[in-house]
Amino acid sequence: MMSPPDNNSQKSLPVSVVHSPRGGLVTYHGPGQTVLWPVLDLRSASYRQFTVRCYSRLLEDTTIAVLQRAMGLVAFTTDDPGVWVQSQAARNPAKIAALGVHLRRHVSALGTAVNVAMPRSGSGSSSTEVFSSSSSEEKTNPWARIVACGLEGRIVTSAAAEVDGGLAGLDRLLFQAREGGGEEEQMNREDVVAALWAGELAGRIGVDGVETVGREEVVGLLGDVLDGVDGDDDVSAEEWEYVRALRDGV
Repeated sequence: MMSPPDNNSQKSLPVSVVHSPRGGLVTYHGPGQTVLWPVLDLRSASYRQFTVRCYSRLLEDTTIAVLQRAMGLVAFTTDDPGVWVQSQAARNPAKIAALGVHLRRHVSALGTAVNVAMPRSGSGSSSTEVFSSSSSEEKTNPWARIVACGLEGRIVTSAAAEVDGGLAGLDRLLFQAREGGGEEEQMNREDVVAALWAGELAGRIGVDGVETVGREEVVGLLGDVLDGVDGDDDVSAEEWEYVRALRDGV
């Protein structure tokens, strides 16, 4: 196994509801996802500059490229937000990645969330099942609790549901796609997707290489941001509470 066994399949998944400045109505972040939130100054001279629309397209194109190159999935965009695939099980377009962008003073926040291997939807079901908001298994299937992004009648899927061989097949593909080799047992599929996505994004904006930082450094950077905006009238109360919740929840 590349990642630890899927122990979320039969467990109830408690959730916390958090308001954020993200557009697109309600979504879910949890086990089995890779959540990617670039923080970029869209007007910086250090890399390519983007309009808001072009930046959103950049996130979509980066996600589509990683799904294609690492997993062999043909992903695309539609009139609805996010990244989609033609689901094998449902035979209809299914959302595989959500998108939500927030900007303040040309600096980006939030980003995209790729459904890599979501929890099973209930007893006796496959971990590669396509997840629909019509499911009755609300305790174990987060998508059954919400109308994702406010899109009625749409379904949600994951990479594990769409590649041949399910989780084992996905792990083989990610092991092959990962740069630098290493032991397969030490790999975590969500981390591999994050590294591939970051490398793809770096290339698209004209930055050489990706440096991995530890959790403590991320918390420290977030603390610096909080110190910098403390007392700033331009920061709304909702945004302040959201950033503070992120810091305290790490």
